[in-house]
Amino acid sequence: MLILQTGDKWTKLALMTKGEISTVGAYGLPFQPTWDGEWQQKSIDIKSLAGQDKVFFRFRFKPGVDVNLAGTGNNFFIDRINISPFAAGVNTLLAGDKTITVAPNPASGNSYVIIKGRVNSAAQIQVTDITGKVVYSTQQTLTNTISRIEIPASAIAVKGMYMVHVINDNQVHTEKLVAY
Repeated sequence: MLILQTGDKWTKLALMTKGEISTVGAYGLPFQPTWDGEWQQKSIDIKSLAGQDKVFFRFRFKPGVDVNLAGTGNNFFIDRINISPFAAGVNTLLAGDKTITVAPNPASGNSYVIIKGRVNSAAQIQVTDITGKVVYSTQQTLTNTISRIEIPASAIAVKGMYMVHVINDNQVHTEKLVAY
């Protein structure tokens, strides 16, 4: 359960069941994650907190107490807490076979092209408005298996739809981007 405090009052912000947070199911021995597949990313909308002077977060874990079922109470790990304007993390955005995405989308400021590709491969990004006019272009070498390349807010300052063309590993990929 995620609980937050504004002023001197604590309020429940989110409640997740054991089914929503479990990554390996019932496990009878002491457990500690050993690889990325045993972690799960969760996003919680905190827009209602905008404008607060101070906000405190508290995480509370209540293990199950079923003596007839092994593994109902075990270790609970929280890692990499990130508060940002992005709705989801890169690993969530690039799920499955998807190798390129644009986020946030729609955008009211900077947006990012997120590419899952080979390290040291070149990526060329070209952003065009709906008439085909190039409003932004860049070329970068990917430094990680998942790289993030910024599209500055100034390039998409006019509200409307843009096309983001990505050339990487001899493949061309196009995504729509909406600026508001």
